[in-house]
Amino acid sequence: MIRLFAYLNFSLVLSTALILTSNAFVLRSYDGLPWLIGVALSTGFLYFLLSQKLITRYLQKPTAFANSEWAIALLFALPPIVWLSLNFELADLEPSLILIFIVISLILSTYLCARRHSMASSSEFPSHTL
Repeated sequence: MIRLFAYLNFSLVLSTALILTSNAFVLRSYDGLPWLIGVALSTGFLYFLLSQKLITRYLQKPTAFANSEWAIALLFALPPIVWLSLNFELADLEPSLILIFIVISLILSTYLCARRHSMASSSEFPSHTL
């Protein structure tokens, strides 16, 4: 339980730090469509890599709760959603596109980590006995 709380807290702090440091690039996303696509892709890629490392590290030890990696991903997505909704109008293309890339990258990284963990922990691998 304490381990889950520590990972949830760390995901919240890490995601907040990431969105605050990338805020300057998000503000410049009004420079044009190529800049916007580059910012959205790079932000999504950063969230993908960091959440994948965090969730993979969390799943290395046996967990007390089933599917708790999705709670980590949800708290990882919470700061950018709150920050961009408070600072921008979500009806605009720029923050909506960045949020879509962040959410897709978090869902994909969590799914891939959970799938890799379930495949590694299953005993369906054939034994090589003669």
